[in-house]
Amino acid sequence: KVFKLESSLLTTNMHAFDHTGNIRKFETASSIVEAFFPNRLSLYHDRKSVLESEMRYASATMTNKARFIEAVSNGQVDLVRQRRTKEETVAALESLGFDSSGQLLEIRRDNALRDRMKTEKDTKNDDDKNFDYLMNMPLASLTTEKLQELNQDAEKKRISLESLQNKTAEDLWRDDLDSLERAL
Repeated sequence: KVFKLESSLLTTNMHAFDHTGNIRKFETASSIVEAFFPNRLSLYHDRKSVLESEMRYASATMTNKARFIEAVSNGQVDLVRQRRTKEETVAALESLGFDSSGQLLEIRRDNALRDRMKTEKDTKNDDDKNFDYLMNMPLASLTTEKLQELNQDAEKKRISLESLQNKTAEDLWRDDLDSLERAL
């Protein structure tokens, strides 16, 4: 009633597009649900995979930024005094085990849709040794406050990721339906 989708209709002539895009006649309302249930569930599996990848990417990025701030403050990475070239700094970051932009993109792409979706441009060669996401951090972000904030945010992401991994696609769908029901 809220969406004005409820009214009396005859069920003797129910035609709709099926999941393949073809018009099909349905005999009952439940046959419509049965026809679309597997397709909808498949989309929730894909959604869960994408959400997990996005959370892993965000967590890894925040963790690397926090480690970078610690390394700069501890003197492990010197960006100013030693007047290093970018290549030398990149080599130092690699030796300390930081993830490059390319490695982070692989984390982001690592989901069930990676073969079907090409949303990221393929710049793997450029990003394999690229640490610009670390080296272009503003100087004001190299503070203990920012370090604490990044560590807290990374921990929240890890907890959210664990929670998501403990759920099934059916659980996600059920949660969405419960949220919709509460909103109505």
